[in-house]
Amino acid sequence: MGARVTERRSAQGVPYCRVAPHFVRMALPRASELASMRGRLTILLAVFLYATSAFPQSEVAERTSGSDQDARRAQREAELQAALAAEIEANLLDQYMAMIKDHVQQHWQMPVRMRPGLECSIKVVQLPTGDVMSAKITQCNGDDEVRRSIENAVLRASPLPRAPSEAVFSSTLTLIFAPN
Repeated sequence: MGARVTERRSAQGVPYCRVAPHFVRMALPRASELASMRGRLTILLAVFLYATSAFPQSEVAERTSGSDQDARRAQREAELQAALAAEIEANLLDQYMAMIKDHVQQHWQMPVRMRPGLECSIKVVQLPTGDVMSAKITQCNGDDEVRRSIENAVLRASPLPRAPSEAVFSSTLTLIFAPN
């Protein structure tokens, strides 16, 4: 069933149109108004076409830039978390090495003829339980008696303190022994 269009005029003489069966009323413009309406419609059409074609692109651009920002933010957070974890691990390692040095120093018997400014580097091999398998001086500014006393102190200090975390445990350590 097709729509039937009927033109009429209102009581004030304004033309309108009735489209049956919808009963839509629409005021019809005068001829003098048509030219200005054509210009406004052209502008409206141009705005509509621009908006419908540009809006989704700008929305996609906003979403893309938003997702890029989210990705960058997530990457920065991951980098900060990794840096924080590395710093915590470094602090734990420093604490662990300090605990081992203190423990070894408690078991060290200072030789009678020791010079001031002693500093020795000791390679220690240990088990996860802290049991020392070997201790070897790699570099030292002390004599043989001092070297033997330090190696014996490391062996007597077995088992060494446990690592606060598995991440900082190493079966082979290099201690710098410099008594106060």
